[in-house]
Amino acid sequence: MSRMRAVAGSYKVYDGGWKVVDFEMGYFHGWGQVSTEFENGGVTDTIAIVELPDGSIVTPAPGDIRFLDAVEVQQ
Repeated sequence: MSRMRAVAGSYKVYDGGWKVVDFEMGYFHGWGQVSTEFENGGVTDTIAIVELPDGSIVTPAPGDIRFLDAVEVQQ
């Protein structure tokens, strides 16, 4: 079993307009990608996959999270 890292940060939600929601604690599951299509092409962005304490999943941008714990890296 792998250990999940604790993170804090914010994510955006659309509810008739964009708003930013802050969270103090979540568990980082990994990186993902989201694609948006436009008439003249598309764009792919990297996202973080974060589980909140209530079990919900949010997908903030990488720059919107902060890792709270240190991890020992084997080389």
